[in-house]
Amino acid sequence: MWGFKKKRSSQAETVINTEATCKEVKNNQEESTKLESVLDEKFKESSGSSVSLKKSFEEIIKVFDKHLSQEAMYSNVVLGEDGKLSTADLFSVAKNLQLRAEMRRINILDVKYGPCIFLLKDNKHKVLLNDNQVFDPETGKYSTFNPKDIIEDYIGYTLFISEEELTLSSFIKKTSFLFDSIKSFKPIFIEVVVMSLFINLFAIVSPFFTMNVYDRVIPNYATSTLFVLAFGMILVYIFDLIFKMIRGYLVDYISLNIGNEVDQVLFSKIMLAKAPGLNLSNGAKNVLFKELSMVRDFYFSRFIPTLIDLPFLVMFLVVLLFISPWIALVPFVAAILVFVINILLQVPLQQSHSKMVAEDQNRGSLLVEAIAGEETIKIFNALGKFLFKWRRVLDKSYRTTFAHNIWFNFSSNFSIFVMNIVVILVMVIGVFEITNNVLTTGALIASTTIASRIMTNIIAFSAVVVRYRSIQNILRYLESVVNSPMEGEVQNLGKRSPLKGHIEFKNVAFFYQGLKTPILYKCNFNIQPKSKVAIIGKTGSGKSTITRLILGLDFHNEGQILIDNININDIQINELRSNIGFMPQKSFFFRGTIRENILMNNITVSEEQYQQACKQAGVDIITSLSNRADDMLVLEQGRNLSGGQQQIIALARAILHNPPIIIMDEPTNGMDTTLEATFVEKTKAYVKDKTFILITHKSSQLNLVDRVILLDNSTVVIDDTKEKVIELLSKGKRKEI
Repeated sequence: MWGFKKKRSSQAETVINTEATCKEVKNNQEESTKLESVLDEKFKESSGSSVSLKKSFEEIIKVFDKHLSQEAMYSNVVLGEDGKLSTADLFSVAKNLQLRAEMRRINILDVKYGPCIFLLKDNKHKVLLNDNQVFDPETGKYSTFNPKDIIEDYIGYTLFISEEELTLSSFIKKTSFLFDSIKSFKPIFIEVVVMSLFINLFAIVSPFFTMNVYDRVIPNYATSTLFVLAFGMILVYIFDLIFKMIRGYLVDYISLNIGNEVDQVLFSKIMLAKAPGLNLSNGAKNVLFKELSMVRDFYFSRFIPTLIDLPFLVMFLVVLLFISPWIALVPFVAAILVFVINILLQVPLQQSHSKMVAEDQNRGSLLVEAIAGEETIKIFNALGKFLFKWRRVLDKSYRTTFAHNIWFNFSSNFSIFVMNIVVILVMVIGVFEITNNVLTTGALIASTTIASRIMTNIIAFSAVVVRYRSIQNILRYLESVVNSPMEGEVQNLGKRSPLKGHIEFKNVAFFYQGLKTPILYKCNFNIQPKSKVAIIGKTGSGKSTITRLILGLDFHNEGQILIDNININDIQINELRSNIGFMPQKSFFFRGTIRENILMNNITVSEEQYQQACKQAGVDIITSLSNRADDMLVLEQGRNLSGGQQQIIALARAILHNPPIIIMDEPTNGMDTTLEATFVEKTKAYVKDKTFILITHKSSQLNLVDRVILLDNSTVVIDDTKEKVIELLSKGKRKEI
């Protein structure tokens, strides 16, 4: 009872590997139990990370016409060494592809259809396809399905893959993301309830021990009885300690596992939210995790233990009623009073808590912003201004916290006050009961203990009631974040990769929320595959916005964007980005080595691809200056790299996968003349067979392109050959266009 089983995938049917063992199980229940234990051990051994499982999954999704590149498919999970895929990550990848993965323990003789993956010994797998063909990921060969060929190595588990009718968001919206996780721990919750039952029974024993000592042992000086009772109580307290430790361990186990799961869910939703999506600052997003931690601690440290103990209040009241009905009436009335008062306090508490959370988000936003801009604040001597802002934010935060604490402390102190009054009233009534020979001294002491225990539980419950609505508001807010539109919600995931590089804008308009002036309006152009195009224009004309729209970082409000004559909204976002190499004006760098900053966890990239990208970008320039290889440490935001060095690493990132589309936004920022000339020479050769889009203000870089698009007033005003556009602009004939 005390141990618990780890979560497993759905195991709908009892599995036996052969017909012979099926007969044995029917005749012998003990053998069935032993066999089930063996199967469980085999499952644990064969459900880890595996290249075989990865290849099997890649084969099986072809049945559903989902031909994605590896980079796009596994972009949201962490593959193990050598590209191994774990069973848990397979479920996540399947969900991202609108597929449903289900693990069943089933007799292989009962499997009549595919697609599914058979789990075999030694972490091996085989795939059953719809046409009764079996694919072997080890050899890459196909054969006709015959269970006898697999049965000896089959461990009893099969992974079935089917199409998911719901989109990602609608799947999440079915139920709360927190309580979905809780459901999977139902067996452990049952054990927690059993532990709580014994703990509360032990709590009843203690008052009766006291009553018997005062009423029977002391008057009769029954020392032998005293020793027996004392020994019994010591055993009770030992088991009470053990059961409390077990209950605490179980609750903490659930809390940590669910906390880990929901933290990952929230993190992935924030990172994958569609633009404009979450209109939150970085600080506010950071506070979300603090609020999630508050919700988790509330439910597992307060709500669930209190809720489990609540039914036992009835047991305590019945025991107290058995001892003295008049005394039992006191905590009963007090409990109603405490509950009513705390219900009335909900309104001011909720209002003050909402203000407190809002100010906490403002404080977090300012703190994150100030830390990110630390050097800028120092350079421009702006510390005084930010200190002023910080004091204002702190002042508001402390005021709202102070107001909330007043109501919260009143609730807590009032409950304690009522408990003290209950103890006094129980003693007063008990004295009259003793005088009338209705109650004994021991019974009065026991009644006082039980009444205190009842009030302690009532106070704990009232504290839960006080915080419940505030926590529910936070939970609803978190769920709105989790259920916000996400990138990657594309129903049609047919074959897309690799893209050819045909890009077309048809009457595209884009507006930022809250701004009336469009960034782009009725923007039209057509870029054929392998074209070399520069987009130029004044600052703020929408050049960088075009790159963001192509990359799916922003979403157009009007018109159409077509990639290879396919609506960009119908292309899986990771697949789209895996076909585009983007070099932004200003890249972000993470603390880590140069290699880590280039690869960005792309395990699908071979060492040869990595070395080619480094050579093309000129990473050796950085490593030669530092006398270090690519394990040189890069600080946060690349603080120890010059502007030119940062651009070199950014270029290596962009060309790492050798994509068919290359987009560069002011690529030579921070480069000296020599480095810029080298960059132009190398880039011109590299993009020869690629679609190349260049955003620039420098005429020297126009040597990289054959065509120029000029933006002005949020739209295209010139779209012609490089020579023609340069001639028109130099002669001031733009109005003629």
